[in-house]
Amino acid sequence: MQLVEAKEAGAAGVLGVIGQVNGRGTAVMSSFAAAIGLDAPVEVVNAREMNGLSRAGVVFYGVNLSVGLSIAVPGFATDMAHGLLGGMPFGTISLVGVKDVEQARKARLSGADAILVKKEMIEAAAAEGKDLRTLLDQVQYVTCGDD
Repeated sequence: MQLVEAKEAGAAGVLGVIGQVNGRGTAVMSSFAAAIGLDAPVEVVNAREMNGLSRAGVVFYGVNLSVGLSIAVPGFATDMAHGLLGGMPFGTISLVGVKDVEQARKARLSGADAILVKKEMIEAAAAEGKDLRTLLDQVQYVTCGDD
């Protein structure tokens, strides 16, 4: 019902709704969301999970959206995201949540199809006196691939 309500309210996409469904229901919900024109990535945290979902027909994945890859080992989250992105099945779409411009750059270099600017990134930019347009310009610059 959340997917239908979101679509009826005019949403183009939703986060976190499908990740709450376990087992085979995840693929069904993912297909349903796509059928009604709603972008709804399924969050994955490891390759085994992603491969199982891929076999079930899921094609839109989120990495580091709500679960967060936050083990206190330097570079761990970036390495995990890089490994997941590099191992995604052909034809899938990836959305990676980032907390700073450097994470955005690394996610794009690792193959992310899209970047989700997280609330923490916006708050940090505001604390530094940057407006949202400036922040988004920086993200676009580091992710455009035009070096």
